[in-house]
Amino acid sequence: MADGESKQRGVAAEVVKLRAKDGFELVADWYLAAESRRAVLIAPATAVPRRFYAPLAAALVARGFSVLVPDYRGIGDSRPASLRGFKARMRDWGLFDIDAALIFLRERKFHIGYIGHSAGGQLLPLADHANDVQAVSIVASQSGWHGHSPLGERIKLLTRWHLLMPLMTLIAGRMPMSWVAAGLDIPAGVFWEWRRWCLSRNYLMDDATLPHRDRYAAFDKPMLALSFADDPWATRVATDALLGFYAGATREHRHIHPREVGMPRIGHFGFFSRQSNALWTQVIDWLDARVK
Repeated sequence: MADGESKQRGVAAEVVKLRAKDGFELVADWYLAAESRRAVLIAPATAVPRRFYAPLAAALVARGFSVLVPDYRGIGDSRPASLRGFKARMRDWGLFDIDAALIFLRERKFHIGYIGHSAGGQLLPLADHANDVQAVSIVASQSGWHGHSPLGERIKLLTRWHLLMPLMTLIAGRMPMSWVAAGLDIPAGVFWEWRRWCLSRNYLMDDATLPHRDRYAAFDKPMLALSFADDPWATRVATDALLGFYAGATREHRHIHPREVGMPRIGHFGFFSRQSNALWTQVIDWLDARVK
């Protein structure tokens, strides 16, 4: 259902509502490329609003892909007036929200490509319609166990996971990400599940309560992973660990140093900036050859 239109960095995005199978209503941006039967679902990172991905969406539209970018429940325009007491877990973003986005594209008979940023690359197999995707690129996406980060960053993460962030969440009734880093606040239930996974060596795969873990090894679509030498979280080893969950997929991992593409830094978020055209071309060319 259309819910207005917004102009995102020169490209018109229709604001649409997606209804998840549990009844929750999500807000998404829908960029429609004329006469296209191919679409890309961009699945955001934790605490990142959908409109952060508008520059990449514009580049995809220019190459003939329609693009759907949702806000997960509890994030951006898919959050209630107050997050205190709001019931959501990180698993819900895959089980329900990513699935709702895939159903939107399936119902419109699009051939589907997928770009997952961070959490967006971790949660896809939880969606019932994950196999509708023809090809997947994960960007700065990793197994989130803190032990995959360099020692200095690991110490910071452990301080946050064990002390700072739990205390803030208990006080605020939500995880106020803006107090410790860039990003939007997230529901407390999302934080507590995310924390538990990040303190487990095999991340979400160690969670015996998580359904459909068998789908990771069974997922057999082509995958391209991009990681960056200056990313303290999605390190080379952390990205390889995540790819290890997708044992049945044809996997390619490109680990990139910023200077190789003429950029001073990339980190965990820089791929999605306008300065990353050379990197975008790698991903869009790869999807273009596989989404038919």
